[in-house]
Amino acid sequence: MALQAAELQSPQAPVEVRVPVQYAMVDPVWGEIVREKPSPGVKCCFACCPCCMVGCRTPEAQRAWRRFLLSVAFLLSVVQVLILIVTIILDGGFVSYEMNPMLGPHYHRLDAAGAKNAAKIARGEVWRLASATMLHAGWIHLVGNVLVQIRAGVQLEFIWGTPVQHRKGCMGSAQRVSTSRVTNVIMLVLMHRRTTISVYQDQVGIKMING
Repeated sequence: MALQAAELQSPQAPVEVRVPVQYAMVDPVWGEIVREKPSPGVKCCFACCPCCMVGCRTPEAQRAWRRFLLSVAFLLSVVQVLILIVTIILDGGFVSYEMNPMLGPHYHRLDAAGAKNAAKIARGEVWRLASATMLHAGWIHLVGNVLVQIRAGVQLEFIWGTPVQHRKGCMGSAQRVSTSRVTNVIMLVLMHRRTTISVYQDQVGIKMING
């Protein structure tokens, strides 16, 4: 009895219970993936291409794939690929690397198809603000833009909504046009100043020689 009383009165050592720590990787389009201590490679894979880790067996994964494939950003990417293929076919194939290092058609064909041209937009061809977003100089240009568009564009579309995202795209195109016009004016002013200075130097040289 004395031993039992002593055991009851003696403080018991706390028992440590280790609960495995789980990390949740969350994407607004593809949902949530829970892993125990994901490696840096897994984190990088989820950040760049979460569709590779989601799969398509669960109902949540199928809904995520449906959101992705039916998004306007993904459908526009498909249309952009088709437009580049048609433009290259109409131009008779690829031009040389010296003429177009982006591996695409001639720039005149792109201009005829509706590429961004600040001079023509200033003359009233405002529709080029929208058509320019669908054109690409070549496959190098297209692949880079499409990868960003289907990764970040789908997320922004899911967060902001489709009209807001594409309205921002047209506003960005208009801003680039206005910036290019300002740059052209600055270049013309600088060229005019250089021409004036060169003429002045020539006149001074002639006066010095004559003098």
